[in-house]
Amino acid sequence: MRARKIFFLTPNGYKKIKNECERLKKKKNAKIKGDVPASFESDAVSSDYLFFLEELDLLNKKISELEEVIRNSKVISAPPKRQNIIQIGAKIILEGKKGLRKIMLVGTAESDPSQGKISTDSPFGKSLLGRKVGDRMEDYKIKKIAYE
Repeated sequence: MRARKIFFLTPNGYKKIKNECERLKKKKNAKIKGDVPASFESDAVSSDYLFFLEELDLLNKKISELEEVIRNSKVISAPPKRQNIIQIGAKIILEGKKGLRKIMLVGTAESDPSQGKISTDSPFGKSLLGRKVGDRMEDYKIKKIAYE
């Protein structure tokens, strides 16, 4: 039996994933209730029908993935007791050669590097865990740590 993976989420990340799952379920139901293409055109399977089935399959897979994240999530709601140490949920300001960089350390399910949300499973995220203000790492110095 495979060990169950726990997905650590911020309250906002949990809400976004739950909303996305509901949105995809509604989209799937609307698609099923809408105009379903005919499955056969003369003796051949309709390409429109095959495309329809492929879209449904993709929706089902994404919904299943999101439901697994929701089922196996642990919401990080309270700030840690030691707020001077970087842990999941920390908002961090780093100072580097190119100036200040604001990031947030999150679990894999809500990571989005383009939004400054760095996964604790990424090499950079792992290197931040347990550090304090003033610590230097790679090309950065940790300037500030905050928790919501």
